[in-house]
Amino acid sequence: MRDETQADFLSWRRQSFPAKAGLTMAKFRVVDLRPGSDEREHEVTARSPKEAAEQVIGEKTVRGQRGTNDLLCRVYWQETRDTMNMVRLFRPAGKK
Repeated sequence: MRDETQADFLSWRRQSFPAKAGLTMAKFRVVDLRPGSDEREHEVTARSPKEAAEQVIGEKTVRGQRGTNDLLCRVYWQETRDTMNMVRLFRPAGKK
C-alpha cells in the first residue's frame, strides 16, 4: 500500500512540477509590462516562471516586492486543463 501511495505522489509531482522532477521544460506566457516594450506577450519554454521571464526581459527578476513600481512582467502557465497560474516578477530593489 505504501508503494502505491508513493508512486501516486511521484506521478502527481512530475505532472505538477515537470522541471523540478528533471523532466521536459514547460511553456510559459510572459507579459512584458515595461514601458516602451515593442512586443507585449511572449511564449517561451523554460524550467520555471522566473527563468522564462529572464529570457524575455534579459535581467534578473524577483517575486513579490510590496510597495514598488518596478513591476517588470507577469508570467502565466497551465499545469492542468482547469488551472491557470500567474506570478508577478519585479526588478530587484536598488536596480534601475
